Amino acid sequence: STFSLLSVKNSKTLFELSEPYRNIRTNIEFSISDKEIKTIALTSTQPSEAKTTTALNLAFVFANKYPNVLVVDCDLRKPKLHKYLHVSNTTGLTNALKEFSMTGEAKEEFIQKVSRKNFSGNLSVLTCGKKVANPNELLSSSTFKNYVQELRKSYDYIIFDCPPILAVSDAIPVCNSSDGTLFVYSCSETKKQNAMSAITILEQNNVHILGTVLTKAKSYFNNYYYYSYND
Repeated sequence: STFSLLSVKNSKTLFELSEPYRNIRTNIEFSISDKEIKTIALTSTQPSEAKTTTALNLAFVFANKYPNVLVVDCDLRKPKLHKYLHVSNTTGLTNALKEFSMTGEAKEEFIQKVSRKNFSGNLSVLTCGKKVANPNELLSSSTFKNYVQELRKSYDYIIFDCPPILAVSDAIPVCNSSDGTLFVYSCSETKKQNAMSAITILEQNNVHILGTVLTKAKSYFNNYYYYSYND
């Protein structure tokens, strides 16, 4: 299924198309599911599909409505969140997992607050942190799964920015530890066959796919029509 059709021209620009992201948020809030949707993973077929931009904008619109929202960089090989948000990556997820494995505590010291002039909400970010030699093993560990369960207690929504499916398999354990996954698909760059292969991999690994977000798509409707009927 497709939650929303949106166009992202600059992958580093936030808040350019807030309405489509609010529509995605609404679809998630009212999605029919056997369990509450609080943790959401985002992945794609390949790099450069505006996946991180989608994850960030979605985190921002959730944070505009809910008091405690966290966005996590789970791309331990090519992290981007700290660059987009201009925050430190000295410590982050990998450091937090190491601490959690020893103490069983999800300490706040590894989580940073996002402050922007045009944003009045309360968004937290957990960057990648120190690079590790075995990203897939770390994300597949019971430590990561238990850590996510601890984070659920403190946040209304958690957004995980994952690596592309066809690049590495690191996204699979993150998706399996989440309540649902959004699949980001670039209309202008991604081949349909590759996207279908990526979705097949997700389905074979029992990932709960909430929907598909189409990015870099041209809109052929005027603004009024798009605003009213973009579903």
